[in-house]
Amino acid sequence: MIPEQIEKYKKQIDSYSQIEMCRIHRFSKSGDPSCPWFDISNPELVEYWKARFEALGGFTPKISKQIGW
Repeated sequence: MIPEQIEKYKKQIDSYSQIEMCRIHRFSKSGDPSCPWFDISNPELVEYWKARFEALGGFTPKISKQIGW
């Protein structure tokens, strides 16, 4: 992935709220090309996603109940 793509995805990650990130985390399909931050071949994005998700508070029981299965 080229640096411009990485920056584009970082901006996209930054635009997500905690609940949006929780929904993506819970409901994204394995290998979904629209979620490159879950692809271990993109370690910079994986780490960026993790840091942002944790900074926002990650999953909480309240959010888990709100978004359901």
